[in-house]
Amino acid sequence: MVATRLRPDVVDARLYKVLQELPDGLKGEILNGELRVVPHAFSGHTGVASRLIGELYGPFERKRGGPGGWVFDGDPQLNLGADVVCPDLAGWKAARAPEEGEFFLGTVPDWVAEVLSEGTWKQDRGPRMEAWGRRGTGHVWLLEPETELLEIYWNDAGTMRPLATHQGRVQVRAAPFDSIELDLAFIWPRKNPGRP
Repeated sequence: MVATRLRPDVVDARLYKVLQELPDGLKGEILNGELRVVPHAFSGHTGVASRLIGELYGPFERKRGGPGGWVFDGDPQLNLGADVVCPDLAGWKAARAPEEGEFFLGTVPDWVAEVLSEGTWKQDRGPRMEAWGRRGTGHVWLLEPETELLEIYWNDAGTMRPLATHQGRVQVRAAPFDSIELDLAFIWPRKNPGRP
């Protein structure tokens, strides 16, 4: 692992070049001056993220059955000063959302969701969580498909603190989208009733 630190507001050009040249199948980030590489998500992981954004998009971006006022992106590359972070999902309040089609998004999201997997959970709970707190993200959701667990965190003066935990195939109200009920049964991986 490379460990180089420059100014906290400028990404290390050498690390960024390595990040851009990663082979297919790998995803890289720069956190705390270190390049971190993980495999791209597997289909079950992306299915959870896709279904979650599907549930939020209508009421919060399209204003269908909800208040609107949000813009979402899946798997964006966020260039946030010295950090280059790629959350599974990101959301911005519409008033401060980046321009549509921006290749590198430099606006800190108001909400992110990470779908935990064996290859990413340590980063999601450690350096990424610290980066979201440090950069001012309001809420972070961690989703664990295997145990059907949704953990919600909020930003308390730069530290992400636990706010709520929901488990199973239940209906929940989850900040910052608590104006609607979210159906976790739809989001978790589908179970094949014919399987043992």
